[in-house]
Amino acid sequence: MSDRTVARTKSAGGSALEAWASSPRFWVIGFVAILMLAFAVRLINLNNSLWYDEIFTLTHFVRLPFDKLLSTYSSLNNHPLYSLEAKTVISMVGESSAALRFPSVLAGVGSIALAGVLTRRFTSPATALLVCLLLALAYHHVWFSQNARGYTSLLFWSTAASLLFLKGAHDPNRWTWPLYGVTFAAAHYTHLSAAFFFAGHGLLYAFALARRLLGGESPSPLNGVKPFYGMLVGAVLTLLLYAPMLPTIGSTFEKTRETPELDPLASWTDPGFVIDSMVDQISGLGPLMGIALLIAVIMGAIGAYVVWKKSPLTVAIFLLPIPITIFVLSLAGMRIWPRYFFIEIQFLYMCGVLGAMTIVAVATKRVPVLRDRVPAGILPIVAGIAMIGVSLVMLEKNFRYPKQDLEGAVAYVQQMAEPGDVRAAYGLASESLTSYMVQDWSTPEDPAALNQLASGSKPAWVVVAFIDQVQAGDPVAWAVLEQRYDRVTILPGSMGDGDVFVFRSRAR
Repeated sequence: MSDRTVARTKSAGGSALEAWASSPRFWVIGFVAILMLAFAVRLINLNNSLWYDEIFTLTHFVRLPFDKLLSTYSSLNNHPLYSLEAKTVISMVGESSAALRFPSVLAGVGSIALAGVLTRRFTSPATALLVCLLLALAYHHVWFSQNARGYTSLLFWSTAASLLFLKGAHDPNRWTWPLYGVTFAAAHYTHLSAAFFFAGHGLLYAFALARRLLGGESPSPLNGVKPFYGMLVGAVLTLLLYAPMLPTIGSTFEKTRETPELDPLASWTDPGFVIDSMVDQISGLGPLMGIALLIAVIMGAIGAYVVWKKSPLTVAIFLLPIPITIFVLSLAGMRIWPRYFFIEIQFLYMCGVLGAMTIVAVATKRVPVLRDRVPAGILPIVAGIAMIGVSLVMLEKNFRYPKQDLEGAVAYVQQMAEPGDVRAAYGLASESLTSYMVQDWSTPEDPAALNQLASGSKPAWVVVAFIDQVQAGDPVAWAVLEQRYDRVTILPGSMGDGDVFVFRSRAR
């Protein structure tokens, strides 16, 4: 068979494959199947041990009466809308880890659906489905979808608002900006860190309006008055929702802002430290993850350029909040938690996949061997399989351990301790254990009390969580644990510093 015949055969086969992959039926079937897969994956081990923040959410907010819940903002750990959703689920099916986390599961799956809608604006159905599939299997997306906090809800509402913002900028209808105001309020009522993301929307609107007023730009849907009304509706709804909490919000933020020199979390106010920690966390997932991260950054940059050529506004919507968040938190001296950037995960995945497919397309055209010998459509499939494989390798760790195995630590002590032995929890673990699991345990409040437990006639078993914080912020207590106790077991956790330590006092 001649080379010309081979080329014609490849072209015909490739055209048939592309036509099938571009059909509406392929999109609908694939989209629904991926959402079902995402839902199933997020149900795996959903009833695992709760970690500190989840227990705090349950015991301090979700268990409150509805009227009290609506007026309590004693901690940033209260994500009001999520607490209400979790309380509703628990009131229907009973209290459990799975019930507490279920709203996150639904929001996580919903956010993937919105990611598919967003990605279809820039690429083919097949590539958009690949983005959705990778998000369905993404380690961090699954982790947060199984976390009884409001971050996947924040992701859902902010993505919905961004889609409405894009529609409002080009082809609005009478409901576009009112619905934008509702999503604006829902995001802020989930967590006030939404303000960083929506500040980007506000700056983009202000920039468009300034160009019209100062530079003579022609009127457009984005530089008119309707976007302002949408934002105003959102701001008013947000104030109304938070009105019962306003007396306590200021003091709560002031308390969070204070970071004494010995605060073990003070380093999280340094942007450089945060970036290093995020890189270390990803690299810790496996020996090849560092290389995978570098490749992902390159593909993401190329993909962002592809999106920029089609819609600069989309790139600005999702990337502008990153420097805004870092700048505001640094200026206020508050901690820059990596979870504040989870809101960009879907855009980053979209850019990564678009970048990979762009590289494949260029290689197929420019490299003679790939152009002439590899069947059409094979390289994108190979690239997609490779990305799915990396996702599965990372995802496995998510199911290997609970986020923080406090329940396992309690069970271990109950099994190993003899009658009459002292059972105790120190530091942040003490509040979690005594408020949720074992009310009768001792809770030494300082190193002296911890030392006194070790001096008793019976052995003392002590559960300690967040060991890095204890070492940095409570060095005297750490010295007591090292000198007077044996470390008998460590229960691993999937979150950063999520291992739980069990100590037993040494015989006198």
